[in-house]
Amino acid sequence: MNLTTAAITLMLISSPPVKPEVIGKRGDEITHPKVNSSGTQLVYEVPLRNGRVIRQVRLLTGEVDTLKPEDRPIRDLSWSHHRFRPLINALTDSGRWALWIGGKEPSSPSAASDMHGTVSPDKKWIAFSSGRTGSGDIYLALTKKNQQSPRRITRSPEPELFPQWSPNGEQLLFLRAAPQGRSLVLLSGVNGGPVQEKVLADSREGVLSARWRPDGKAVAFFGRDWGSGTSIFVADTVMGGSKKVIGNVLPNRMGPAWVQDKKGDYLLLAIITNDQLVSVNEHGDVTSINTGLLGHGEVTAATFRK
Repeated sequence: MNLTTAAITLMLISSPPVKPEVIGKRGDEITHPKVNSSGTQLVYEVPLRNGRVIRQVRLLTGEVDTLKPEDRPIRDLSWSHHRFRPLINALTDSGRWALWIGGKEPSSPSAASDMHGTVSPDKKWIAFSSGRTGSGDIYLALTKKNQQSPRRITRSPEPELFPQWSPNGEQLLFLRAAPQGRSLVLLSGVNGGPVQEKVLADSREGVLSARWRPDGKAVAFFGRDWGSGTSIFVADTVMGGSKKVIGNVLPNRMGPAWVQDKKGDYLLLAIITNDQLVSVNEHGDVTSINTGLLGHGEVTAATFRK
């Protein structure tokens, strides 16, 4: 059983334990790592003295390609199409943050900043957080450049951040930042019909970042459990409610990493505070993974190699 994980470095680990195989280009300083929706490819940026490059890694084979970088400095990097074109968040000449695909701003510009862009599974829409109304609402815009104004789909006085499309593209997940803490909100009806909200976790769970399970039926998130530091919780997107599956873990801004094993069961990968990599199922059963390394940092994505 071979398992590929993307952390500060890219590595292949296996069970029984063997020395990890570093994939990606050896010596790269990895920034902005992002995995595509199928978990088969990863892109990351490498800052250089005289610019930067973007690497594309095929996780199932370990092959690495170097892509032409965008002209603008990158704050965030994501997937915009199956054939990779970067969706970037960059500063404009006027000093505001904007979203760009292929060097063009797809939505009609405004004086406010647009951030946290994410592209729908059918590649037609970008969901993003914008300060156009002053509070930070979620908007939708077409990925192809046009003169239409983005459609505002939330209207809360609190800032709404980090939208994520569900795997089927019918729902959006986002964080709402209230003074007492962040809550995790599920938005339905974004493709037409009445827009409805469901709170999956409120501010008492101190949501830091979240990630959809690949089948869309659950969401895992890092939350502040004041009795045991940061924990991973799993929320049911159909029935609602959440449960803690493991405590004392190190969080990251991309949310917990899901992986589906060869039996079809979903596992979560985490670094616990004693610097050990573990997998955990939704019942809380923990398995230690011995990498032979120190200073794991964080796990952002994983896939089983065929």
